[in-house]
Amino acid sequence: MKILAFSDLHLSHAHARPIVEASQTADLVIAAGDLCGIRQGLDEAMTMLAAISAPILTVPGNVESEAELRAAALQNMTVLHGQGHEVAGLRVFDLDRLKQRRQAGGGQQRLGADVGAGEDADLAG
Repeated sequence: MKILAFSDLHLSHAHARPIVEASQTADLVIAAGDLCGIRQGLDEAMTMLAAISAPILTVPGNVESEAELRAAALQNMTVLHGQGHEVAGLRVFDLDRLKQRRQAGGGQQRLGADVGAGEDADLAG
C-alpha cells in the first residue's frame, strides 16, 4: 500500500498542487490537520484537494474544529477524532481521546498502556 501523508496545508495553493499530483499513485492519503487558516477557508482547502481520488483520512488540527472538518469533508474523506478506521486492511487511529484521558489523569502514560487489546476495539467503534 502506498500512503501519502501531509499536514499544515494552511490554504497554500503552491503546496496543494504537488500533494494532488503525488496522490495520483497513492492508495491512501492522510491529511494530518491544519488544512485552512484560523477558522477560515476550509471549503477552499477542500476545493484544492478535490482532485484526490484515493481515500483520505484526516484529523482536525488546531485551526479547524472536528465539526467544521466534518461539515466540509469531501465524499472520499473520513474524519477521525478519537477513533479508528480501516482502509484495505490498514488500521489508522486518531489518539486525541487518549491524550485527553492522560491530561485529565494528570500523569503520563505510555501509549502501549493506553492502546491495549480491549482499547483498540473501543477506538475502532
